[in-house]
Amino acid sequence: MDGVIDGGSIVKHDGPLSLVHDLQVHKIELQMQNEQLQASQQQLLTANEQLKRSRENFYRLYHDAPVGYVTLDSKGLVLQANNYLAEMTGYDLHEMEGKYFVTFLDPDDHAQFRYRFPAFFKQPVNKAMELRLTTASGDSRYVLLRGRAPQTAWHGKGDETRNNIVHFTLTDITESKLAHRHLERERQRFEDMIAVTSEGFWMLDVKLRTIKVNAALSKMLGYSANEMLGHYPWEFTDAANTEVFREQISKLEQVKNRSYEIELLAKDGRVVPTFFSAATLFTPSGKVDGTFAFVTDMTTRKDYEQRLIQAQHKAEAANRAKSAFLANMSHELRTPLNAILGYAQIMQADVSLNSSQQRDIQAIRRSGDYLLTLIGDLLDLAKVESGHLELFSETINLVSFFNEINELCGVRAMSKGLKFCYQAAPNLPTSISIDGKRLRQICINLLSN
Repeated sequence: MDGVIDGGSIVKHDGPLSLVHDLQVHKIELQMQNEQLQASQQQLLTANEQLKRSRENFYRLYHDAPVGYVTLDSKGLVLQANNYLAEMTGYDLHEMEGKYFVTFLDPDDHAQFRYRFPAFFKQPVNKAMELRLTTASGDSRYVLLRGRAPQTAWHGKGDETRNNIVHFTLTDITESKLAHRHLERERQRFEDMIAVTSEGFWMLDVKLRTIKVNAALSKMLGYSANEMLGHYPWEFTDAANTEVFREQISKLEQVKNRSYEIELLAKDGRVVPTFFSAATLFTPSGKVDGTFAFVTDMTTRKDYEQRLIQAQHKAEAANRAKSAFLANMSHELRTPLNAILGYAQIMQADVSLNSSQQRDIQAIRRSGDYLLTLIGDLLDLAKVESGHLELFSETINLVSFFNEINELCGVRAMSKGLKFCYQAAPNLPTSISIDGKRLRQICINLLSN
């Protein structure tokens, strides 16, 4: 049977040529199918290679991830875990797989995990809880456990299919947890300190409303904490001191630490003088977040200062009275003393007196002069206390000056049965410029000792 190609189709005809033609056609078809098969095989090899690489990448990502991964079945058995979790707990992976996950938890957290674990299978949403892992060495690590149940089945070893599983990530939060606990302890320590301190404590929010006061401030003003919370500070003072508050508040951003005095009004109407040591609170971005102040009750101090002022005024009045008394007494003493000195001078002019009598009268005069000096010293004492003592320089003869001192002190020494000897230095200057009265006082005070 012969055949021809008509419109792309082979029309068969009987004959030897037809058989040869059919064989050629089948050969071409087989070659095409073989090429397609080779192409499919190549695609399959490429896909397998890509799958292999993907599995290797997944394995590396799974085991080298900076968080722990674990897969649990519905009974809480560990089906799979990563290297990070093994390092975190100190167990080998084969020690963890096939065991109940609660065996790696702190015993105090078993009940919490068993209670919350079933909820992870009810809805395909992320859930989380904080737990403590117990490591192989017996230490505790705080972890944040996040889990999600997949919608597709999970194929484990031996190609068995598990439908009820949940994947968990475990983030080690030990450092942040300990830091939080440390901050909490510091906060509690600060709260305790504020509660027991005798200083008042007043804290305002960013809108300058009271958000915290301690017992000392409540006692100081007579208001309970609840009566002060939510109120502005200037509600507890008068108009004049309100301006003090407003002036200080205007400095919140520019001046972090401030100190000032202000008068507050207590609930019973008392005026309470106080001293504020205030500071501004800022957010991490540098914006004002509120302010607080330690408040010192200045009532006792102000009363003490007032008593000191009154005592000072009384002392000054007493000092003035003493000065007036000394001035009057010096006048009263000078009058008879001047009469004595006058008579001594008259008697000294009497030529009928012998030399011994003349020396006695001279001693009377010098003693009288010394008494006048003492009276002057009393007045000088008053001037010293008032800060008005003045020095007057004059030229004096040192030889005569020390002779007078010698005679005066010699009489005193003789009255006490003592011998007083005076010898002038050979290099003693004849005269000097000095306040003779003060020098006489110094010499007599020294020799009287």
